[in-house]
Amino acid sequence: LQHKVLDLDDKRPNDWMLAESEYLVRMAGRKLWLEHDIVSAITLLGNADERIKALNDPSLMPIRKALAEDIAKLKGMPRVDREGLTLKLAALSDQIELLPLSTVSMPQAKAEPDQAVSTNPDEWESNLKKNWVKFTENFITIRRRDGAVEALLSPQQEIFLRENLKTKLLQAQLAVYREQQALYTDSLEKAQRWLTQYFDVDNSATQYMQSELDKLKGEQIQFDYPDQFKTQSMLEQV
Repeated sequence: LQHKVLDLDDKRPNDWMLAESEYLVRMAGRKLWLEHDIVSAITLLGNADERIKALNDPSLMPIRKALAEDIAKLKGMPRVDREGLTLKLAALSDQIELLPLSTVSMPQAKAEPDQAVSTNPDEWESNLKKNWVKFTENFITIRRRDGAVEALLSPQQEIFLRENLKTKLLQAQLAVYREQQALYTDSLEKAQRWLTQYFDVDNSATQYMQSELDKLKGEQIQFDYPDQFKTQSMLEQV
């Protein structure tokens, strides 16, 4: 008990403000490393500096200098507009139902040979074939085409395709908040690949979505944060 009393006598009257400053610095660290909230971390470090400044103690200048360096480092980091990115992705997801699917692309039909009947008696066999072709054209029309023809998607497959495309955009939204750059980029690339493969690439709505996904794909959402604040250990020693 005597040791505790002596310890209290040795403490300065304003030590509670230093303790509060240390608490604010620890809270800034939690905001930065757990929530990746740079703005709140900068505000908390600034509040800690205000507490130390109010003490008007020249011996605490190294701590204020370290605080200024920590704040400057955070202010120099790039910012990401998470809300803006997720709102853009949500708006694109709402447009998926309006995108037209690509139609069947038929190969060019071959030109049919001339079926005009000749007046030459020696060509009776050829004229007979031509007359037969003209007769059958009244009942059946045959056009020969070279090349593969891809079948359209069934209605059920179309529903699955649009829902899967929405899921990819939702994954990109979640990756923004979790700062998962690889998942974010992969989701947008798969969405673009499906747009090209299954939807009408000549349609203006499809082209707009492709261009917007290109812009979003270039956004950086993952950053390297400082491992620790210089101020933390200095305040603990004081």
